[in-house]
Amino acid sequence: MPDTTQPAPTPTTGPLASRYVDVAAIAWEKTRFAGVEWKILMEDKERGLLTALMRWAPGATTASPSCWPTAPRWPPATWPVPRAPPARR
Repeated sequence: MPDTTQPAPTPTTGPLASRYVDVAAIAWEKTRFAGVEWKILMEDKERGLLTALMRWAPGATTASPSCWPTAPRWPPATWPVPRAPPARR
């Protein structure tokens, strides 16, 4: 009978393999928005990948995504508009 107490092995090598990150050793960096900081945990510019922790001070805001010319719309304009359920008789 196979041993099911151990998790399945995961890849330990390669560009997308999991890695330990000492988050406490990474400094918070300021962003272009006042009161918003981030810690970049992983960045692969070649693939366009980024994993980061964001920290927002109370009251911090950013520009509305609608003013960013390349920002995707959220929710997408193609989503169906929710409708009210039919009235019960």
